[in-house]
Amino acid sequence: ADRMDGLCGRYAPEEQRNLRKGIIMKNKVVIGAAGVAGAVIVLGQIDVGAKDLATAPSATKGEVVLSGGSVPDVIVGDLHERFNYGADGIGNRVFSFGTTSCNIGNAPLAWVSNTNQHPVIAQNMFRVAPDPVNGHMRIEQLGQSWLKHGFFALAGSLCQPCQGTAGSALGVGCSDPYSATRNADQSDAGAKWQVNAATGFFPYPPQTPSPAGDPTVANLSYGRLKVAESDVLPSQNPNARWFGEGQYVHPQDSPQDGGLPNNASYREVLMNSSGNISAFAGATEREVSGLFAWVEVDASVKTGQVNADGTFFYGYNAYNNGDGTWDYEYAVQNHNSDRAGGSFSVAIPPNVNVTNIGFHDVDYHSGEAWDNTDWVVTVGASSVTWSSPESHAQNPNSNALRWGTLYNFRFTADTPPGVGTATLGYFKPGTPSSSDISVFGPTEGTPAFCAADIDGPGGGPDGNVDALDILLMIAQWGSPCVGSCEADISGPTPLVPDGNVDSIDFLLLIAQWGTPGCPSP
Repeated sequence: ADRMDGLCGRYAPEEQRNLRKGIIMKNKVVIGAAGVAGAVIVLGQIDVGAKDLATAPSATKGEVVLSGGSVPDVIVGDLHERFNYGADGIGNRVFSFGTTSCNIGNAPLAWVSNTNQHPVIAQNMFRVAPDPVNGHMRIEQLGQSWLKHGFFALAGSLCQPCQGTAGSALGVGCSDPYSATRNADQSDAGAKWQVNAATGFFPYPPQTPSPAGDPTVANLSYGRLKVAESDVLPSQNPNARWFGEGQYVHPQDSPQDGGLPNNASYREVLMNSSGNISAFAGATEREVSGLFAWVEVDASVKTGQVNADGTFFYGYNAYNNGDGTWDYEYAVQNHNSDRAGGSFSVAIPPNVNVTNIGFHDVDYHSGEAWDNTDWVVTVGASSVTWSSPESHAQNPNSNALRWGTLYNFRFTADTPPGVGTATLGYFKPGTPSSSDISVFGPTEGTPAFCAADIDGPGGGPDGNVDALDILLMIAQWGSPCVGSCEADISGPTPLVPDGNVDSIDFLLLIAQWGTPGCPSP
């Protein structure tokens, strides 16, 4: 333990990837299984309590060897291939990625066809692009596929020297490539809703996808990774970057078995003018979920994770719009929790005006049982809350933050960021029912009844709304306002300045006339 790095606050992409090797699971830092000169580091835990990834102890892979049992550990060693199926005729582009799995653990991983003792393989696509209004970068998940079922394991050595098997298991150190077209084989695809990613269990044979009854799915795209064409055309997404992700789920390498949340990897792709993938950009980011592509593009993004029956990763940031408002951006990715996310709430302190509340999710398709109805937003006295349209008791198939998906939550506030609290509520019943996480949140604002206190005997607010305030308002009257515009105290959105001193401001001043005891801002 004395060879581990100390507490750190680094957020650059390379450091983030290093931090991901010391992953917090169930209030432990787990040193990831990894190949070092042909050897294997086995699993071990150091109790540190629940922390943000940015302040968790990090470990250089290969430095710490701790005791543990014999366990497999399947990762995506490479997204080695891509395939463009083209346009599906109803507004979507259809893709697939080839994935090469690696067993970096120290025990074979079962790979038996026609049973539920093999991995299932999911594919996702993300975009990191500027906010269309204020230009800051944000990540969104654009699409997801059904699941490829594994059937035979080869014995490559992509990640480590391979101890080969007969094909019914992925041997220690071995790798197994599945081509992009094989991963998109519609006849061998299985439903995502049937898989419990926290245990790795799924029934076999699985439900197979179908375009029947789903107007958003064509024969070309059913069960495959499909994305709206408008989301991948560079002409409609200036300065955007795109990323593909592969993820393996297996009953021998699940959270229930102490498995690490490292079985997803992502890789950047380049889009051509037609909305097809033209090439990969850079190498595969092994053992790193798609959310962390946001950090790769914007190193100021902060990240962390919470654990229920599985792992959720989250990212957050606050951006100064330069007009007295800040955009608050949050993204949560359910890596492998079966309980799923049912709500997300951000604490809002007094005297803060919240506008431009937004939500983004990713659609299920091809007959998946889970619903696509957007989450409901509730603005309360002390929080903004997004929640599944129905509870688990009302509808177990309601739209929840299920495994392998990333949801976005955002708003604009008129106060700068400080240390705030967000609460992730779980969809399925259990203990705990929610987890609090530390994020950027708005700080307390000036009380609204003081807005019209703009001048006093010594200049500036004096705790009263009186003749001095109305005289300054008259002096600055105009559209746009004249001078330094202190009298621009409201606009069409209440208490949000609009660059004018006009009747809206005057009416607010009259409403607050004579109000004594305003504290100075």
